[in-house]
Amino acid sequence: MRTSIILSRDVLEDDPGLIALAVEGEDLPDLPDAFEVTTAFIANLKAKYDDEADQYIDRYGKAHPYDNRQSTANFISGEIPLISQYNEILWTGEFQVGTPPQRFQLVFDTGSSDTWVKPRLYSPERSQTANLMGKPFSVQYGDRSKASGQIYRETVSIGGVMAINQSFGSANTSTIINRGNEGIAGMGFKSISRFGTEPFYQTMFDQKSVSSNLFGFGLWAQGARLDLGHFPARYTKSLVYTPVDSSKGYWLANFQVTGLSQTQTGAIDTGTTLIIGPPEAVRTIFKSLGIKVVEKGGQVWGTYPIDKVPTLSFTFGGHAFTVGKDALSFTDANGQTTCGLIGADLGVGPPWIIGGCFLQDVYAVFDAGNSRVGFAPK
Repeated sequence: MRTSIILSRDVLEDDPGLIALAVEGEDLPDLPDAFEVTTAFIANLKAKYDDEADQYIDRYGKAHPYDNRQSTANFISGEIPLISQYNEILWTGEFQVGTPPQRFQLVFDTGSSDTWVKPRLYSPERSQTANLMGKPFSVQYGDRSKASGQIYRETVSIGGVMAINQSFGSANTSTIINRGNEGIAGMGFKSISRFGTEPFYQTMFDQKSVSSNLFGFGLWAQGARLDLGHFPARYTKSLVYTPVDSSKGYWLANFQVTGLSQTQTGAIDTGTTLIIGPPEAVRTIFKSLGIKVVEKGGQVWGTYPIDKVPTLSFTFGGHAFTVGKDALSFTDANGQTTCGLIGADLGVGPPWIIGGCFLQDVYAVFDAGNSRVGFAPK
């Protein structure tokens, strides 16, 4: 599924570029029909000049002298639907690269900061704006998957929001499992970038493509979305904010969790399905909730009957958010239910990873401009 900002318009059946003129003696068309024809003509004309103006920006990095859209185009806010893959294991959305654009379905990941696509997908020879940096990259993720390849400077776009000369990787090798995703779009901070450059959302703000340095996620089974530079007004009053420590490159926030008395710290990570915490802490939580503890390879798992899903809550900014029963539980064909909270020592990275299991029941705002994250019930 390809998603973008779409101009909806009616067109004439034979030729959308023509306006029929009434001949003397013929009845004039009814006003609604004439209006629709004219509207179609104007819409097509506008689309033509919009496309040419966009090509000028891509080629020269600045607006055309006749481009009067800049007073509003500078503050376009992108909005794209996200697709749930493999029953909410991950979510992907369209990411456009190059001129003309090449379209990819990427995972938008706040737990990393680099954007790249899998091997044999991106074709630099087909892009007028491709610029090979002559610098290889190598990235590795928490699940030990890896990718390596070459870095380009490119024009990228999401939901109509553009970044020019953005660093972008084309992989030569990748061990990322194919779950409907064609790569990763990193939305962490520069300090953990293996490319050594700003993530695309920061570039978009720096180039005034969006008016606010923030973005919002709704990682839901239905109607999932990513909003760049804004968030829906209906969440304004219900959002609960908490400060973020970005010094380590992650969206780190403090929180309290059911069963533990001390404040915890974790990364809010849209690219991770589960909630992961220190083994001893997770073991304590399971015991407090009456969850059966299962030890597997140094990891702590929890199981329970499908009709006895526990209540697990995370408190941010003084407000408790309960993880939904559907999001928390994974049930196999034998009816065995496993908790989406797992105890594991990753060796590197934050002690806690707050992933999709928590995020499925909230709308989350990542506000880089004010160093905070906000959550609202969906």
